[in-house]
Formats: sequence, structure tokens, C-alpha cells
Amino acid sequence: MRLVTALLLFASAAAAQAPEPFHQVCGACHTTVADDFRTHKHLAAGLDCNTCHGDSVEHRAAAGAAAPDRIAAPQQQAALCGTCHAENAAQYNESVHGKLVAALERGPNCGTCHDVHRVRTARATERRCQTCHEQRPAACMAEPSAAKFSVSCANCHTPHLFHAAE
Repeated sequence: MRLVTALLLFASAAAAQAPEPFHQVCGACHTTVADDFRTHKHLAAGLDCNTCHGDSVEHRAAAGAAAPDRIAAPQQQAALCGTCHAENAAQYNESVHGKLVAALERGPNCGTCHDVHRVRTARATERRCQTCHEQRPAACMAEPSAAKFSVSCANCHTPHLFHAAE
């Protein structure tokens, strides 16, 4: 009985000393981002704020007056995301969009399409495409119409490569 009591006391003391998950620490100030991140599959996979932003000790101590350790610039996102999504990053880097971003030109990066803190619906992703590609090609307007079937950029363009599908 003493052994069980000692183990319970030790376990509760260890739990009290365990640090809070970063999304809870960061969520004290970044409430919307933390709430969105709680629904993201990255959190379920064990990733947390520090995975992309570092421990950001100075940022937390300065109540946000200091920048986080890391905020990936558009041209750095494929490398960061590529640590887990290597094939997608390689395809993106070879794409028209990836080459634009690498040349420091305006173009979509990983976060543009996928959002990094919350899950973006396919329709919301499509709307992001339309911020630059306002007019759909005639092929997208032909029968069968979008009213009858779901028409998506991904129907013809390979995601991450953005080449017309063969």
C-alpha cells in the first residue's frame, strides 16, 4: 500500500512539473491561431508551435515584443514543410510557383494553399488560386458544367507541380 501511495505521489509531482504543450502556452496570446491549430492534423501528428517557430523563449518573456525564433519566409516554407513532406516539397520546387518564390517573385507557397495553422477546405483553397487566376479557362466552363459536377483546379493540374495533367 505504501508503494502504491508513493508511486501516486511521485506521478502527480512529475505531472505538475511537466511543461504545458506549446500550443497552450502560445494560445494565451495567440488565441485564434491556437484554437485553429487544435483542429489541424499537424497537432494530432505531434507537431506543436515550437516545431516551426522554435522555443521562442525571448518572444514569450517579452510578451510578444521580441520576434519568435523562426517565421519561415515564403522561400523557406518548402524546405521547412519538406522535412516531413519531402516529395511534395521537391515537386513544388520544380513547379512554376516554386521557381517564382525561389526567385523572390510573388507566388504561392505552402501556407498559401494549405494554411499552416488550420485545415483549409478544398473550396477555400480554390478561392486562393482565384486571387491570381481570376478567370477559369474555357475548358472549366464547358459541359459538364460545374453545376452538375465538382470542377476543381486539381482535376487538371497536379497538386504541387501545377502542370496540366496528362
